[in-house]
Amino acid sequence: MSDLYQVIGVIFVAAITPGPNNILVLEASLRRDIKGAVSIISGIVFGSVVVFFLILIGLVKVMQAVPIATNIIAGLGSLYLIYIGVKLFKRTGIKQGGPKAKLLPGNALGIVTFQFINPKTWVLLSTVISTSYYSLEWSIIVITLIAVTTVCLLIWAIAGLVLSSIFSNQMIYKSFERGMALSLILLAVSILFKAGSGL
Repeated sequence: MSDLYQVIGVIFVAAITPGPNNILVLEASLRRDIKGAVSIISGIVFGSVVVFFLILIGLVKVMQAVPIATNIIAGLGSLYLIYIGVKLFKRTGIKQGGPKAKLLPGNALGIVTFQFINPKTWVLLSTVISTSYYSLEWSIIVITLIAVTTVCLLIWAIAGLVLSSIFSNQMIYKSFERGMALSLILLAVSILFKAGSGL
């Protein structure tokens, strides 16, 4: 049972903290696009599950044989997140287009595919598998992944709906967006540093 709690904790921290997925959900809900937010959450969760199974059925062997592969994927993904963060920081406001329109994928297929290069997804799933692969059934891990990730992203969606009236002020939203951009850059740099230390 302690292993399950550990998995829940790892997934919760990864899913609730700011990242590209959270930004996509938040901006959809800020536009009061409920259908879009639900679609994005579904794409994120489905994509994460697909990556999990790919790691489970084959990539885990590759990562065991060539440990550097995981670091390279995480490193390249982190560089992309830094690029997104910089672009997001320079943006002038949500009404002129958000990450969904310019920087991050906007359709369901794109969001699913994006999980393959999202370093947060790789770091999360690699950690979960390495800590629970021999102690928990894969079905329990998948159900936990789906449930916890969905709840965390719904929290971001609800926050967007609640704050949408406040963020209609472009000055306030611009300040918030820059804060999100900096947190995304810091996240990417920390993952990049860890990936680099493993090379």
